[in-house]
Amino acid sequence: MLRLEVNPRGLALVGGVLAGLWLLARLWPVVLLVIVSLMFAAALLPFMEWMVRRGCHRAAAVLVLVVIMVALAALIGLLVAPVVIEQGKALADRIPALRDGAARFIERQGAVQLGAEVRAFSPGEAIEPGQVTSAGRRVLGVVTSIITIIVLTAYILYDARRIERFVYFATPVRFHEHISNLLSALQRVVGGYIRGQLVTSGFITVFTFVTLTVLGIPNALALAVLAGIADMIPMIGVFLAVGPATLAALSVSLPTAILVAGLLMAYQEFENRFLVQRVYGATLRLPAIAVLVALLAGAELLGVAGALLSLPAAAALRVFIEYGYDMKRGRLRSDAAPPEDPFAPDTAAARAANGRARVRAAEPREAG
Repeated sequence: MLRLEVNPRGLALVGGVLAGLWLLARLWPVVLLVIVSLMFAAALLPFMEWMVRRGCHRAAAVLVLVVIMVALAALIGLLVAPVVIEQGKALADRIPALRDGAARFIERQGAVQLGAEVRAFSPGEAIEPGQVTSAGRRVLGVVTSIITIIVLTAYILYDARRIERFVYFATPVRFHEHISNLLSALQRVVGGYIRGQLVTSGFITVFTFVTLTVLGIPNALALAVLAGIADMIPMIGVFLAVGPATLAALSVSLPTAILVAGLLMAYQEFENRFLVQRVYGATLRLPAIAVLVALLAGAELLGVAGALLSLPAAAALRVFIEYGYDMKRGRLRSDAAPPEDPFAPDTAAARAANGRARVRAAEPREAG
């Protein structure tokens, strides 16, 4: 006779996992903002620690970094928004001519009725009031998300040590070394990627600005900033960086547009072949197929945000895989530092005492 036994602990575990997945799905927008904030904090933490070591108070150092972030976000918005509006207005002004040209082409092919329908088409009729409201909500949502990320990044930077101590306090001692190694590796990889991306984006911004200014292209600074932002998107960013600048160059002449496109494409090759290797070094160490799969998966799951986060997420996954492989091969030490009180004051004496405790924990033990 078949006997079915129910394990209460197993049921509780399955229920907890399902509840956690449901909660994660409901809170995913918040989780995404926290992940992005952690990435920015990992990139900015070395700069904050540098200022603290030179006598700057932690709160003042965080305030300086927040002011810089807000200023950059506002500057990008003020530079890019007018260009987007101007390009949209220029496209809207050209719609009647494009519509008539398309209608004449269709009529020459014998489809007179279809040509008449194209000629009578008005883009304003296809835009519903609800779509305008939805677009406004999206823009407001993006602005709110940027402000939230800046605030969360500031809190994480200010309480970085307290958060780390709480993680140690809330986990068993035997996991402390693994947590310490993983946190260090993740900060190095993710923070290095963010800092490297800012460097490469800065280079293409300067190059694009100089090129467009020399060739007399209007809105050179705004188009250069737009190219720097597009450079953050893997693989498809090159088209977003070259396209707007080339279209703007058409207002000067066709040869100028071809020259702009050629110069920017040549710079993209220089960046991919030389600059990225010097800036990132061995930070990512991802094969091309992994980059492509990560980009496709990120874009499918989260759209543009997923494409931006795909490479650091793939690099973080590589850290976990390599660490698990090292554990399996027995390459890691088993000694760990003692847990810390998460609510202990973050003073120089406390940090020194904690450092001595970690050194003692890391010292090799004598046999017997």
